[in-house]
Amino acid sequence: MNEYSVSTVRTPIMVAGRSYDLEVDVYSPVSGIDNLAILAPSWFTVGERVAGWARRLAAETGTMSVLTHFPGHGRTPGRNGSGESIIDLEEQLASLTAAKVVGREECRIRGFDPHGVLYGGSSGGLTVVVMAAVSDPETQGIFGISPFCSLNAYRDQRSVDELSALGHSMSRGVIPLKDLDGRKELIYLNMRESLPSLGRINFPLVASEIKVPIWLSWGSKDAVSSVEHLRKFATDVATPVEDKVLWEIDAGHSLAGYETQIEEGITTFVKTKFPKRKADPQVSCFRK
Repeated sequence: MNEYSVSTVRTPIMVAGRSYDLEVDVYSPVSGIDNLAILAPSWFTVGERVAGWARRLAAETGTMSVLTHFPGHGRTPGRNGSGESIIDLEEQLASLTAAKVVGREECRIRGFDPHGVLYGGSSGGLTVVVMAAVSDPETQGIFGISPFCSLNAYRDQRSVDELSALGHSMSRGVIPLKDLDGRKELIYLNMRESLPSLGRINFPLVASEIKVPIWLSWGSKDAVSSVEHLRKFATDVATPVEDKVLWEIDAGHSLAGYETQIEEGITTFVKTKFPKRKADPQVSCFRK
């Protein structure tokens, strides 16, 4: 196990005339950096589970991870300084881009020059991560759990009003949280104002564009997204079969109870596909 440091960086972003002081947490191996990963939390939680991935990757794989707190999510204030979270794809994609810039700068300060990036996320965070990864030519790998594939894959097909009420109830803890990622601190998610962005998410359209190594897990009892849609997306991803790691677990959407196994699976994936090597400031810390 290697030592690592954790620091918080604030960086300004501007989206559609709105400005935010984005907060990101940087988990940096002390002995040397072999990979850079940009991580995104579940839309409903502050990212406790993904933070666990970051700690494990820093300690065991030489990976610097940058955990992104989306506007209105975690410690980054939302619109008008509120704590309300709205799923806005432009805001969240801009946040991941800014997090990548922070990670690159941290690598530069440490004497490394990364030429690629790994993307990882949980649930809604993985959904945004996939969209960012397919448009980033520097993407080397993707990992995460339980993506939200599309509104068509939303299991219960509720009306706008019902979906809005569901989001409010889940966020306020009215509905039992056993099928949500996190369980400690939840984000208030405004589902009604999030629907325009949710309606744009269509994983079948991007599956053929994903050709990098991918680690993906989901629950066979997922009560949020259709398992059939998840299976089809995993099958349609164009990554060579030897670089796909697909794991369907006998669990719900959050894969509760499997936290340790998921951390081990992601860590093994990064170790195997992007192995550590001796740090050399003259050479990129990524493999092409």
